[in-house]
Amino acid sequence: MAEPVQPPMLETRDLSRRFGGLTAVGGLNFEVRLGEILSLIGPNGAGKTTVFNLISGIYPPTSGEILFQGQSIGGLKPDRVRRRGISRTFQTLRLFDNMSVLENVLVGYHSRLRSNLIGDMIKPPWVTRAEHEAVERARSTLEALSPRLLSRQEFRAGDLAYADRRLLELARALVSEPSLLMLDEPTAGMNPTEAAEFMQRINRIHADGYTILLIEHNLGVVMGVSHRIVVLDYGEKIAEGTPEEVRQDERVIEAYLGRKATAT
Repeated sequence: MAEPVQPPMLETRDLSRRFGGLTAVGGLNFEVRLGEILSLIGPNGAGKTTVFNLISGIYPPTSGEILFQGQSIGGLKPDRVRRRGISRTFQTLRLFDNMSVLENVLVGYHSRLRSNLIGDMIKPPWVTRAEHEAVERARSTLEALSPRLLSRQEFRAGDLAYADRRLLELARALVSEPSLLMLDEPTAGMNPTEAAEFMQRINRIHADGYTILLIEHNLGVVMGVSHRIVVLDYGEKIAEGTPEEVRQDERVIEAYLGRKATAT
């Protein structure tokens, strides 16, 4: 007897987003399966980050659906999406430079806290316990990701080297233990050695049980870590499959790989 097919963790159905007369994403259908690394690739302007912004609640869909663990999340505010179990990083770093490393990670944990204004003022024991647990969770996340970052937990985020700032944003996304981790160009701006080390960490995170949705411009990284790849061009899906299938797809070669080869 065949085992029942497990429903996808995340699914988009005819997802579209228009900005005035421009269709940034048009009728997109794809799914992220539990435990996989799925990559979104495509030329600049293909709509990849717009898809991330739709899933994470920054933009509401113009039409279509986004389902996470079988529940509709399209149009929810970003804080409610985070509470459902989705965390993300951004292509452009969004750290609080004047806050410490530890404080930046704690920002990512706030969706797990049950505190309120009265609790913050009175400080009953449960609030104190929750704050202590948050700090311990932030420190353990830093230690697992990068002992170097843990040793610099009191440093200003703005004083860190660029690669460490990228790691800090990843720690902030991980601290809430999301069901789905979304990474938008995580190695952007890194040299080849830094990028390789960062992706080794991504592989370790995946081995710990995380499901990952990835946007990445580095095709060597994409082909090396992805279980499946979805290719976008002008906001529409033009291909989907394993790295080997996508690598050989003529539409991908023309729309993405071919342009990259021409540019180089």
